[in-house]
Amino acid sequence: VPDTRGRYYLVAVLGAWTNVVASLGSRTTGTKKTKFAIVGPNWKGKLPGGVFEVHSPTELAWLFARVQTSGGTDREAAARIQGEFMLTNLAGHDNRARKAPAYSARSGAIDVDIAAREQVSRMDAAGFFTRFAMLLTDNPPLKDDAPMLKKVKTLGIEAGHPFDVDKLGPVSARSIDEGAKSALDAISSDAKSGTGGDIRNGWTFDVALGRWGTDYGKRAVTAYISLGFNAPEDAIFMATHLDAGGHQLEGANRYLLHFDSDNSPPADGFWSLSLYNDEQHFVANGLDRYSLGSNSRLKSNADGSLDIYIQNVDPGSDRESNWLPAPKDNFNLILRIYWPKPDVVDGKWTAPGIRNVGRNENMLTRRQI
Repeated sequence: VPDTRGRYYLVAVLGAWTNVVASLGSRTTGTKKTKFAIVGPNWKGKLPGGVFEVHSPTELAWLFARVQTSGGTDREAAARIQGEFMLTNLAGHDNRARKAPAYSARSGAIDVDIAAREQVSRMDAAGFFTRFAMLLTDNPPLKDDAPMLKKVKTLGIEAGHPFDVDKLGPVSARSIDEGAKSALDAISSDAKSGTGGDIRNGWTFDVALGRWGTDYGKRAVTAYISLGFNAPEDAIFMATHLDAGGHQLEGANRYLLHFDSDNSPPADGFWSLSLYNDEQHFVANGLDRYSLGSNSRLKSNADGSLDIYIQNVDPGSDRESNWLPAPKDNFNLILRIYWPKPDVVDGKWTAPGIRNVGRNENMLTRRQI
């Protein structure tokens, strides 16, 4: 990782079971140039000098990185730093390093052009459980998973062996297929209401993500929604499509998010408020602005409080710095808090509700997005 010169960044390292096994970056390792070696459970060797070991409990490991940007011209600076991140094979540094296993050959072809969720939905039970069994060999479950492994073994699902559903007989084979389809339907249905957690002032959030334990249902639903979540100490996301009165957010109304002087989102990193349409895409607007937050040039009120104006129409030049443009139709918001303070992680801090302050036609405007 490069020297980000104090700019916040986060690299989350996850194992095959989507548990966060390590967090690299501002909170844990600082922002200086550093080399890390991600090694699996069976790796044996000596790392080169100045390289820090990151242990993955499974041979299959993956990671995602986030680099802070304040938007506008800062995007170019952030992109330059992003381009300095490098991922190389450890074998190039140490001849004793073992070459990574060829998962595409061992467990079936991986189509990188089709979303994982879609690929899973196309599998029948035999295909899904065979993939699962093959991956078990190099990606051992945790000790707490022993009771579940015992259950699946009774169905003939064992590490390294293809799942032969025909051995169970025609009735059981049909039941397995029907059960797999019902399970996927249930996951899809549950995903519509999010990952669970708490709902406060219209905001939905969950402080128990990223390390799943034996909560297989939550892990499955969360993976269906978005594969890979941060550990709570790294980031907490709060989402809403409702105002404080429980009504859908829509462009016909003007909204206000007010933070008292001592109640802005508690973060040692930064926080941001982003707006999306119903398809979870940013909405084009004349300001080319899609989020506001602690790194924006927001104007505080005389008493130190902060108002963010969320609306489709221009609130006026004196409020433009705090304006988050909204579309004409429905939208939703996500409040992201990176490196949250303990009150957020412990669930003690609550974001204020989004206040509906009137219809657009009741306001004189100079510009409409």
